[in-house]
Amino acid sequence: MTYAHIDIVGYYSVYSYLEVTMRNTQENTQLGAQKALAVVSDHWFVVVVHALMNGKQRFSGLQRAIPNVSKKVLTQTLRRMERDGFVRRTVFPVVPPHTEYELTNLGQSVVPPLQMLCRWALENFENVEQHRISYDDRIAAKSDH
Repeated sequence: MTYAHIDIVGYYSVYSYLEVTMRNTQENTQLGAQKALAVVSDHWFVVVVHALMNGKQRFSGLQRAIPNVSKKVLTQTLRRMERDGFVRRTVFPVVPPHTEYELTNLGQSVVPPLQMLCRWALENFENVEQHRISYDDRIAAKSDH
């Protein structure tokens, strides 16, 4: 929390404190939102977290759980998630190589917020689609005139 240096006592000092505190809160919130989006904006991030949230998976198991992702994109996503600390990769020295992926504690910590976001989407997406249709209809009606 940031405190402003305040020489005047009374209303002005409270106002200055609130102004500085609120400004820092807004900046931190915006920064947090940008950082959160930088992490989860990758479409495959959310899907991989969902596939791993119930435990370890081999690469082939992830490919079966996420049928629309190419091997290259899944590999890139897993490497990025491992680099960021969301996924732990364990390679077993056998032939053929056996590799397992699992969410780390950091990866597990992102599950509840993603579940809430997914729940919100399920509950509200029909409403969003209705607003899109209504908006598109209004724009089309304006362009017809």
